This record gives sequence, C-alpha cells and structure tokens, in this order.
Amino acid sequence: MIKIYKLLGLLLFGLMGCVGQNEVFIDFTHPEIQYSGRIATPKNKAAELHWSGTSVKVQFEGTSIQALLQ
Repeated sequence: MIKIYKLLGLLLFGLMGCVGQNEVFIDFTHPEIQYSGRIATPKNKAAELHWSGTSVKVQFEGTSIQALLQ
C-alpha cells in the first residue's frame, strides 16, 4: 500500500513541473512581427500572404514556438 502512495506522489510531483508552462498569444499586428511582400489584412482579422516570395520574420526567446496557419 505504501508503494502505491509513493508512486502516486512521484507522479503528481512530475506533473506539477508540466503545469508551470503558460501559453502567450501574440496578435498578428504586434510591432515585433515583420512582414515582407504582398500582405493583406482584410477587416483587420489576420495577415494574408499573397505571393510565393512573401515572408514573415519573428524573433523570440525560449525553447519552442507555435504558429496558427490556415
């Protein structure tokens, strides 16, 4: 019975380390995001990239980054 409590305690302790991460959503209008090329912003909802030579430049500090693309 004590082994089960120890196992549960270690599991909960390990999961507590994962909870510390928080997501931050950065809007497409943020001044640190640089767009180059043919960009449209219809109704100020999103940035639409309209050419194969279009690019987006973003600098960040951290270990990973995610982007929502459609």
